Amino acid sequence: MKKVVITFNGTLSELTAFLNEHFDNPESLMLTVGGEVRMGTALYDGLIKKAVAFFSGSSSTSPWVETLREQIPHLLELVRTNQKIAAIKALRNITNCGLKEGKDYVEGPLADFLRAP
Repeated sequence: MKKVVITFNGTLSELTAFLNEHFDNPESLMLTVGGEVRMGTALYDGLIKKAVAFFSGSSSTSPWVETLREQIPHLLELVRTNQKIAAIKALRNITNCGLKEGKDYVEGPLADFLRAP
């Protein structure tokens, strides 16, 4: 296995475009984010799907979905560094969710993502 270390500052969409441009099979890449190993470029799809289901009445075409996809790394970093209030505020700004829904999502799916092996 070949190890390539890339430091990337940008959105998930930009990272995906970069990987697609520079690698033949980016879906097979092993990515490390926030110290955790994750597989493939569809890294945050599960979190997005959970958000869509979590904030009832939303659909995958909600205007905030792409913004959330781009901001997930930032939200995860806030949770990882124990800045939950800032993460909840940021999430509420993106999705217009209520305080309880934002808190539950930050303490649920986002925190679980960081704890997952």
